[in-house]
Amino acid sequence: MNHIPIFSIDLYRSQIKHIENIDIYKILTFTIKKHVIVEIIHWYRASARKGCSKALSKGEVSGTGKKPFAQKGRGVARQGSLRNPHQRGGGVAFPPKNREYTYKVNKKKKRLALQSIFITRLKENRIRVVDKIDVQTPSSKVLGDLIKSLSLKKVLFVDIENPNLNLSLRNISNANFSRLDKINTLKIALYPHIIITKYALSKFILNFFSKFTR
Repeated sequence: MNHIPIFSIDLYRSQIKHIENIDIYKILTFTIKKHVIVEIIHWYRASARKGCSKALSKGEVSGTGKKPFAQKGRGVARQGSLRNPHQRGGGVAFPPKNREYTYKVNKKKKRLALQSIFITRLKENRIRVVDKIDVQTPSSKVLGDLIKSLSLKKVLFVDIENPNLNLSLRNISNANFSRLDKINTLKIALYPHIIITKYALSKFILNFFSKFTR
């Protein structure tokens, strides 16, 4: 596959027409790093994770710090505090704490993962390029009919800025919209099919594969 076709979409008739091709032979020579894709997906998931588990330790639980009874003379085990873990209403020994699961990842690695998964989708023929997506008024029905006509189970629409398209897709469970500057590896991984405008594709190639187009 040395070129990718560009289509013209009639949203209100759900019709697609091939109009031209783009030569992508040079960028297909990019070396895909699958292990980097996996690592970055794990990083995105870890960053989204919230450590909400929390219990009170002996020092945090409310209660008096007074010694409950004298050290000697009662014939029972000595006690220093009613807030000890073995006491009723006491704190928890080694309690779980709120924590951050995210960790640092280099920008170059995130960029490499995005390049790799994009080329992977290209080689799988899962990226469709259209000249433009002109949604006059927000309509979930129009976009839903288009997705059905293309027989796509999950699809990500990508454009520079398209508020009406974004509003149209918010009520469709198997589709989503992403601005080009907000696209990332996890979004492409979650949506196996991509519909991107010609202008957005050219900007993406210019930003991420400029040395392959010289």
